[in-house]
Amino acid sequence: MHDTDLLHTPLTALLTAVVLKTVPEIIFTFLLPLWSIHTKMLKERETAEETYAVHIAALQEQIQVLLDDNQLEEAKAVENPEDTKDRVFSLLNQGE
Repeated sequence: MHDTDLLHTPLTALLTAVVLKTVPEIIFTFLLPLWSIHTKMLKERETAEETYAVHIAALQEQIQVLLDDNQLEEAKAVENPEDTKDRVFSLLNQGE
């Protein structure tokens, strides 16, 4: 049997047909929906990062104003709500 004869066997034809049928199904069934979810999550992350950056800038400005007015204790008391949320979340999870 020559190498070219292997290309014309019924098994090769069957395998080729299976691959040509399943690869597009895999792409349309799994990969495209996952890619869509991935891009949506990236957009949400970008929005969250921008919101967080604006929030942090506002907190820094508030702290700087308090420091400029020599209100050190009040500046120390300024707290990031995200930190508070993280503490509450960790306290809730300790009970598990």
